[in-house]
This record gives sequence, C-alpha cells and structure tokens, in this order.
Amino acid sequence: MEQVPDSLGWQAVSELVNELGDKKWLGLRIQQERKLRGWSQARLSEEMTKAGQPLHQSSISKIEPPDEDRRGGRPRGAGSTRSVTIEEALGLSKVLSIPLGELLLPPDAVLDVSAWQGYMRAAELKNKAVHYGDEYVDVIERIRPAFASSLPMAQRLLAHRSALMQKHESELRDLAERDGEPWIEEMLEGSPKPPAVTVIDDILEVDEP
Repeated sequence: MEQVPDSLGWQAVSELVNELGDKKWLGLRIQQERKLRGWSQARLSEEMTKAGQPLHQSSISKIEPPDEDRRGGRPRGAGSTRSVTIEEALGLSKVLSIPLGELLLPPDAVLDVSAWQGYMRAAELKNKAVHYGDEYVDVIERIRPAFASSLPMAQRLLAHRSALMQKHESELRDLAERDGEPWIEEMLEGSPKPPAVTVIDDILEVDEP
C-alpha cells in the first residue's frame, strides 16, 4: 500500500484541508483506500462493525463514487448519493488508519504533499511580495521630498551609495580572482546592484548604473 509522507503532520493537514479540503473527496478516498487493501465493501462493513461503528455495505456503496470495475449500478459521472456522519467518518478514519483530515483531501494532495505545501508557500510569499511592494512605494514616496529639499542629506546619501558600490566592486573583484578570471568593468555593470543602492536610487531617482 502506498504510504502517506511522514511530513504530513497535523499542521500540514489543517493547511491543506483549509485550501483544498472538501467532503466530496471522502467517498473517493474511502474507495481508493479500500481497494488498496484488497477489501470488498462487505469487508469494510465488517471492519466498521468490529470498530463499533456499524456501516452497512449498501451504505458504503452509496457513499463511494460509481465503481468503474463494476458493471451496472449508478452511471459513471454520478456522485455519492449518501452523506457521511461525523461518527462514521471517525470510524472510517480508525479502520483505515488515516487521519480524518486526510480523508477530506484529494489523493494527489496527500501523495504530493510537499509540492502542494510548496504551492501554498509560494502563494503566501507572492501575497506578501505584493503587499510589501505597495508598502515600499509608499515609504519611498513619503521620504523622497525630505531628501529632495535638503542638499546635505542628498549628498550624504550619495556618499553612502558610493561606499556601497565600492564595497560591491571589491567583492566582485575578489570573486573573479578566486575563479581565476581577469577583471573587466562589464562584470560590475552586469551584476545586480546591492539592494540598499537600489533604494537610494529610488529615493534620489538616480538613472545611471
């Protein structure tokens, strides 16, 4: 039987359920987990009875989606026709040895949990980037007039920029030397400027590289 990754802890399950969870997955997960164990619906019904939560085979048939291996019955595309009570869900969780939250998740979200977690983390970071990007613009626009109206302040900021660029160039030269490459000015021109230099350029609206 395919194992759920160890990294799928309670917090991960909670986050995934909030993002992707839906009771519609429950019937499919029950069916898939039952088949992975080689159980018939009757066997699952027996196991539920042993666990103290009787669930008739006919009820399981209505909870699960149409079985593609079975001839007749509900047409393909038909959904579950019976809901699951919380007591039954807890019993199924116990019998199948699967946390209740995972039964509410699409199978691929469980088997590829690291990818789904990566997606959600990326979405979170993207939201933060948009928020901080707007906040950054607000801060720059708020402080720009102070530097524009004070020549000494602007000069000190430019001097600081020059010192930062000298340090940046020195670090690039050291890196080129370690790599055995000859130093050329294009290395400085083609490298990203230090973040603090970019901020100074935004404040002073400097256009040169």
